[in-house]
Amino acid sequence: VKETALNGSANSNLRNISDWSSHSKYWIGGVVAALLILLVFISTRDKDQRNVNESLAAGSEHEIQDSNRMQNESVSSNDESVTARPANSSGLRFDGIDDYAVIPELSLNDSAPITIETWTTPESDEITANPVMLMGTHWMTLYQTGRDWGVGKLNSDVSPLLKRSGSVIPGQLVHVAGVWDGEQSHLFINGERQPPERYSFPLRPTESGLYLGGAPAAAMGENAPDRFYRGIIHQVRISSGVVYEESFSPETEFTLQTTTQSLIRLNEGSGEQIRDFSKQRRVGQLNGATWWTR
Repeated sequence: VKETALNGSANSNLRNISDWSSHSKYWIGGVVAALLILLVFISTRDKDQRNVNESLAAGSEHEIQDSNRMQNESVSSNDESVTARPANSSGLRFDGIDDYAVIPELSLNDSAPITIETWTTPESDEITANPVMLMGTHWMTLYQTGRDWGVGKLNSDVSPLLKRSGSVIPGQLVHVAGVWDGEQSHLFINGERQPPERYSFPLRPTESGLYLGGAPAAAMGENAPDRFYRGIIHQVRISSGVVYEESFSPETEFTLQTTTQSLIRLNEGSGEQIRDFSKQRRVGQLNGATWWTR
């Protein structure tokens, strides 16, 4: 009897221990699961907060950059404020017939080194045109002859020209830069220095002015033809000295440099004037050209 009682008591104790052990496993497992869930929640929350902070920081940086750009690219005239659009998303469209724009105060009257560059989108490869001309007694031009981009310079009684065959692609945005080093011209297309294809053409001294899109024959000199451009001009920068000697990556948005003589960002979008964003703050007039935005 005692043995039975003892065995019964022992079995009861064993069952109690077994039940407690089973419950404790469930309880410990529940605690561990809860801790894991809590850790995942904390980790996810911290990660989300970091992402939010990073996004806010990036947004603030972009806002500062945009604000600085907007401030740097705004100019007031007669209490009117002109604010820039994104680079090359605006410009002036020229019809290739008689459209042009001019800033009369600019001129080129000596043989000192100079750099002229533009972002433009040609709309024809069948015309002969001078989209950018800095006129004067030693004038210089970025020109198009059919499918060729070129740069020409009048230097006293010599007028060397340089072109690149097959470089005009209608509808394609392109950076064209011409450099006069004091003795000869150099041509860059999308930052790539072009191999020389040199020849001469008898240029004549002209009246002063920075002409965009072409110029009337009367402004081009004796017996000069009309050379009106068909396409969109987005930006133009004129700099003293040799800015480019070797191939380079063009700025998508021209900035003011110590060598900048004139900086034309054609972003007004309306009106009959164009503006020079250099320190001189010159103003030019439109003649038929129309504003274009993308």
